[in-house]
Amino acid sequence: MPTKDVIKRVDALEPGTTVHVMCPPTKGADVAVQVASRIAARGFIAVPHLAARTVRGRSHLVHLAEQIRMAGITSIFVPGGDGEPAGPYEAGADLLDDLAQMDHGLSEIGVPCYPEGHVKIDDQTLFDALQYMQRIATFMVSQLTFNPEHILVWQREMRVKGITLPLMVGVPGVIPFPRLIRACTEWGLGQSLKYVTKQHGLIRAVVGGKFNPTEVVDYCEHVREDPYLNIANIHFITLNAVKSTRTWWEARVAE
Repeated sequence: MPTKDVIKRVDALEPGTTVHVMCPPTKGADVAVQVASRIAARGFIAVPHLAARTVRGRSHLVHLAEQIRMAGITSIFVPGGDGEPAGPYEAGADLLDDLAQMDHGLSEIGVPCYPEGHVKIDDQTLFDALQYMQRIATFMVSQLTFNPEHILVWQREMRVKGITLPLMVGVPGVIPFPRLIRACTEWGLGQSLKYVTKQHGLIRAVVGGKFNPTEVVDYCEHVREDPYLNIANIHFITLNAVKSTRTWWEARVAE
């Protein structure tokens, strides 16, 4: 999506809103930082995604860190990314090792976590990476979920195993259902799709052809009351359906 269209969609939000800027493999971290810088200049809290596989090396990382600092951005998110590595970083942990040696000026560094597993990475490898990255990271964000009960079970298990990072739960926004299905299929979230299509409890899951996150958000807000779980917030994954998600949220707050 062209940058001007991204900015237009973000302008539908209230200034001060936190906006994550994803890093498409075909465009790389440079574009994510450029867009995030423009968003930050408009009064939003921008969080650029630095996909490790799109960063060409240490000098490139230094350049990105400088651009981020100049934009007044203090938070980033570091996924591993897809495709062939553009440089030496095959995973987020590799990039974080170099970042930790720099005077980056960041106050928040987020990393992904996968309560429902990863289509290409086994659970033990995912856990080992998360345990390693929490030396540097300050929060983690889960993959998109329709089944918050599974998040609760996974989070308790992680706490027992020593993962202490605050969790932001990835929740779908108000998204056209066909678009959401395509994204879940691409991301290997087949179990999530089965849950949302078969779980009778999600009676309001699809309204007018769009996913409605009410019941998922209700559950997440309830379990946030448990300090042991340390669930920091909800992270809406909108797939660019920003306006419809905001409209839904404002109606919810007004109730």
